[in-house]
Amino acid sequence: MCCIFQVIFYDSDWNPTVDQQAMDRAHRLGQTKQVTVYRLICKGTIEERILQRAKEKSEVRCGFVSFFYHMEKS
Repeated sequence: MCCIFQVIFYDSDWNPTVDQQAMDRAHRLGQTKQVTVYRLICKGTIEERILQRAKEKSEVRCGFVSFFYHMEKS
């Protein structure tokens, strides 16, 4: 797996962490090449809405993590 240089998503998941985990697998120890991620989405389809919902979920998750991080620091 140290030779992977492309990740192509044909079918995105509602849960953005599942896609993130798939991207992270391409960055194993020993990886020396830059990894490019492609996401194939057709305009006006359910996949487009799934991607939008996943972005929203990711933003909410980042907001919670940031909030609790700052709570621990104070």
